[in-house]
Amino acid sequence: MVKKEETELFDVPEPEPKPEIEAVPEAEAVAEPVKREKGKKAKRVLSPEEKARRLACLAKGRATSLANRRAKAALKQKEKEEASAAKDQELQEYLDQKTKKLDVIGENKRLRMELEKMKNERKTRPVKPMDTIKETVEPPVKAEPVKAEPVKAEPVKILKPPSPPPPAPAPVDKRHPIFHGTKLNLKALRNL
Repeated sequence: MVKKEETELFDVPEPEPKPEIEAVPEAEAVAEPVKREKGKKAKRVLSPEEKARRLACLAKGRATSLANRRAKAALKQKEKEEASAAKDQELQEYLDQKTKKLDVIGENKRLRMELEKMKNERKTRPVKPMDTIKETVEPPVKAEPVKAEPVKAEPVKILKPPSPPPPAPAPVDKRHPIFHGTKLNLKALRNL
């Protein structure tokens, strides 16, 4: 390749460099508006009074929110304690019923054992032979005539017939609720 200097016919003066502009210090620089992206608002500068007012509102809102949360938590705690107390009461009633039932079962067992013991004593005790009955004939006694006294008439009491016994309690259906009102039970279904 041929160099450009050799092929030039004319002398062309070289352009002179432009003098550099000195940069203005930042303090003196004029604030240029910030270029915004499309669809976004420019940030608004708040005055110190507005900023103080907003901070005060924010603090007040935080305090109110905290008070509301505490009240709600206290109410929730109260409801939880009431529910727990109701469950405890129900459990206590169930245990009392179960204890009574167990006491009755224990009492029945004790009475059955006592009855068996009495039967065994009766069987093991020797039977005493009965004394022979001696028939004695007594001479007839003469009856003395009884003087009739006037009989006072007593008012006749009308007796009411005895009240009929109370009806027997209705049998309780101990089967699962889905079998109530049917002849089926769970045992019958197992055989199917």
